[in-house]
Amino acid sequence: LAPSHRFRELVELAGGADDVLLRAIELQRRGEHQLCAELCDAVILANPGDKIAHRVKASSLRALAFAEHNLNAFGFYRSAYALEMQAAE
Repeated sequence: LAPSHRFRELVELAGGADDVLLRAIELQRRGEHQLCAELCDAVILANPGDKIAHRVKASSLRALAFAEHNLNAFGFYRSAYALEMQAAE
């Protein structure tokens, strides 16, 4: 089963992309950036063109980057942030 098909169904079961993104933003505000990014991934896999999901995920990746003490992890998160911002354009 293609991930896009599976995640379209899961996002629909969760009430739709808007509900999933609202929950992701709520988690982001509580500092749960990893979970926020993963919920955004579900929306992005269901609908790759969702620019809001890319922006919300990018914001959490940036926060994760600046919370890192490991230089490699910092670089990974910053690169992922840049890719998400590019996708949000």
